[in-house]
Amino acid sequence: MSTLNTRLKSLRKERGITQKEFAQNCGICVRTLNYYESGQRKPDSDVFIRFCKYLDVSADYLLGLSDSISKDCQQSLDCQQSLDC
Repeated sequence: MSTLNTRLKSLRKERGITQKEFAQNCGICVRTLNYYESGQRKPDSDVFIRFCKYLDVSADYLLGLSDSISKDCQQSLDCQQSLDC
């Protein structure tokens, strides 16, 4: 299983959100959400952004690039500054 589908499903369940409710709020079909949660398909960028906004988590967390669930603007700024030459 990929990190994206595992975290997507876990967050939805932890928050007590049904697949139907989640799908409706993100503008997709329940079957499509099921494909994403089972790892059979990957969401396009627009749908992925809706997931992040609806769940109020960073894209890095959903992708498995960070274990911090919150959106930390300072962390992003520190990272960007360390990359500047």
